[in-house]
Amino acid sequence: MASMLDGCTPWPEEFVDRYWAAGHWRGNTLDNLLRVWALQYGPRTALVHDGTRITYANLNRRVDRMAAGFRLRGLRPGHRVVVQLPNVPEFVVTVFALMRLGAVPVFCPVSHRASEVSHIVHVTQAVGYVGPSTHQGFDHTAMAGDVAAQGPFLRRVFTREEPSASSSCGGLILQPHLENVASAFVVGAAGTGLAASSEA
Repeated sequence: MASMLDGCTPWPEEFVDRYWAAGHWRGNTLDNLLRVWALQYGPRTALVHDGTRITYANLNRRVDRMAAGFRLRGLRPGHRVVVQLPNVPEFVVTVFALMRLGAVPVFCPVSHRASEVSHIVHVTQAVGYVGPSTHQGFDHTAMAGDVAAQGPFLRRVFTREEPSASSSCGGLILQPHLENVASAFVVGAAGTGLAASSEA
């Protein structure tokens, strides 16, 4: 079973013993479950969104690619990352990828704005943010930039791009102006691994 984060209150021992004895707890992490499901149910549908279906095997591959992309872009085990995505497949891929990396996803409603997101970043000491570039007319990229400018924690901002002519399947893009890098990178949400994006 995964170790508990510092500062978390453990379950009372009588519950722990009861849950293990009853088989409710088996020492699995959600990430390990996805790996097992990918082997057991590979071609079966895991996610459905609009007209898109993603199999367990494909979901597992996307999670691997995105976790590798996050690692390449500087996220490490134990890092907290605010996840503020709407109900899209990238939400599931992102959360599993962060867990696979050993990072800690910090869930944030997509309706929250700068004051709430800034508070969450400060309280959790989150070093990363994953959100939509825009959602329902609101510019999340600019908001995340403002939160990052307040320092000292937030150092990596990834935004989800909607499918368009330049990106047929969308993806997560690291915002270069928020990290002093030369170009943006698409992180494998589209199942393409980590690739430079000249359009970003």
